[in-house]
Amino acid sequence: MAVNAVRPRGRGSSWSRLVRTYPQLFIGGGALLALAVAAAVGSGLTPYDPAATDFGAVRQAPSLTHPLGTDQLGRDTWSRALYGGRLSLLVAVGTVGLSLCAGTSLGILSGSRRGWVDNLIMRVMDGMLAFPALILAMTIAFALGPSVGTVIVALAVARTPPLARLLRAQVIALSAREFIEAAVAVGARPGRIALRHYLPNLVSLLLVQGSLTGGTAILTEASLSFLGLGLPPPAPSWGGMLREGYLYLEVNPWQSFIPGMLIFAGVLAFNFLGDGLRDVVDPAERWRRQR
Repeated sequence: MAVNAVRPRGRGSSWSRLVRTYPQLFIGGGALLALAVAAAVGSGLTPYDPAATDFGAVRQAPSLTHPLGTDQLGRDTWSRALYGGRLSLLVAVGTVGLSLCAGTSLGILSGSRRGWVDNLIMRVMDGMLAFPALILAMTIAFALGPSVGTVIVALAVARTPPLARLLRAQVIALSAREFIEAAVAVGARPGRIALRHYLPNLVSLLLVQGSLTGGTAILTEASLSFLGLGLPPPAPSWGGMLREGYLYLEVNPWQSFIPGMLIFAGVLAFNFLGDGLRDVVDPAERWRRQR
């Protein structure tokens, strides 16, 4: 009797299964990678200077010369969109890094020390949460003046309070676990406990929160630029392009449509990435999908 040999699974089949199991992770990651590559090599993808004006080509529709048209000053929309993406992604990465560092430090310190330290940190966070995130970011950006660093600091400060409160709750829950009690019993220092025990158990949560913060940062930065509190012109930004284009919606809708779609794509990509990371790091969701 013939016995059919079992073919071992190749690397290609395992990759295709991963894509089918976590489609949002690969869609979000692929879209962000494409945006990052386009923004990084933007000068090689267009022959136009994003700040160069051409009054003989004002408010043109998409053509072979200008694939995405031009704005009210004859500037190429494609080149401005690429350079604007560089700014948006830089702000998103900076906001994620700064807010994660601040929120993680405050959350672990508050949840592990308790007492007056916990009360002081949480009351400050509650006071900051009393202001809508956009209003708080607008206030900081107005006080410090327009610049990329100002926008990153403003957005990071606005995103730190909810992250600190979330991590504090996780740290309090971890404090009741046996391995934390054992570390305290043997006299481990608070810094060692935070780095060796708390932080590794918060990595999955930080990955998800970081990806969602990136999408929020792109949207909030565009809002600040639209309101005139982002980078001053002629520096291109997606929000600034929307602000310049909404006055010409009837005669040149492409001028606002392109940056609006890019903002939508960037935020959606970060949200897809966050949902995909959540599915990967959540054991129950991972088991359900792999059944």
